[in-house]
Amino acid sequence: MISGDGTGKSMFLEIHKLIKIMIAERELKFVDTLFYPSEVWLDAIKHLNFVFDLSEESLDYIRMHTGFITGVAWFQHAHQPYRQWNSERLKNELPLIQRYEELTNGLPEKYAIEEPCNKSAINNLGVRYNNKLISNDVLRYQRCITNLYNSNVFEHLENEISHPVTVEIGAGYGGVAHQIASAILNKGTYIIVDLPEILFWSINFIRINNPDKKLWIYDAESFDLDEFKRSYKNYDYIFIPNYMSEILKVLESVDLYVNLLSFQEMSQQQVAFYLDLIQRNLNGVFYSENFSKHWMNTELTSKLHHLYEKCFVMHPRPEQYSSIECSNDPQELKTVWNLFPFIMCLNGQQNTVFKQVPLHTPYGIIG
Repeated sequence: MISGDGTGKSMFLEIHKLIKIMIAERELKFVDTLFYPSEVWLDAIKHLNFVFDLSEESLDYIRMHTGFITGVAWFQHAHQPYRQWNSERLKNELPLIQRYEELTNGLPEKYAIEEPCNKSAINNLGVRYNNKLISNDVLRYQRCITNLYNSNVFEHLENEISHPVTVEIGAGYGGVAHQIASAILNKGTYIIVDLPEILFWSINFIRINNPDKKLWIYDAESFDLDEFKRSYKNYDYIFIPNYMSEILKVLESVDLYVNLLSFQEMSQQQVAFYLDLIQRNLNGVFYSENFSKHWMNTELTSKLHHLYEKCFVMHPRPEQYSSIECSNDPQELKTVWNLFPFIMCLNGQQNTVFKQVPLHTPYGIIG
């Protein structure tokens, strides 16, 4: 367990140690199993492991390196003259800000998100607008927040659930985890399941931007399942390596499952495993935003919405995306990277958790 102010050499070394132990445990026990990284991710983590060599001081700037995960470089806006404009009216002419205004129109202020900014250099990531730092990644996370708010999911979590439990499978650097956990009145427990190498990113991003939160990180040397079952609600953030994801079966219920740009990069068997896991304890909604099928991923043989349909009541219905269906043909560049947001509840479960309203997508409102 890690808690407190999230700083100090001992914490820096402890996180390194725990992640290295996770990687060693995986290589010893889980090679050639369901829990070994897909080919897509085996290739990716080779280019992401440089982060282990960063100093403690450099890790404070981890957000400047996350473009290697998201594909959005930190310098996209850094040297643009509009960053120095003093007029909010002029900034409102920027496509970045126009899209942000569309996504936040009518939202309570606390749901209009921004980049957490622990260092002045982070300002290079985007544009200051109405005292908020807006970046391209913020737009993607704002879409998720807006869809969950408009669908009444947050109202349910805040007013009906005393201690919401959220599980995100494949959280990347932890960007949307920080935003969702902050949005629902800073209460509840947010659990991240990911490859150990990527957990290193999200642990550091979360601890840097949430220094007062209690963090629990899986430790192979001391883990006790019964103790975890008794105490998991005592923590704000929990970090579990993917090969230990079966311990989620002990959770009484999960109010919100989240998967953004992750299932699309797994094998067919891995996606099936997680969908089975979700069905075991989902007592709320599952929010997914993925490509229909990543064209480089040969280990995923079905389009994701075909797998979802077997388990969940989906909104929007997949056919409502038919005019922009991803063909999975890399020659058709206009459609190959289309993203498809869905809000879902279990088949046979009476939907009292979310309202079926049109969802914001990267190409307009659908549903």
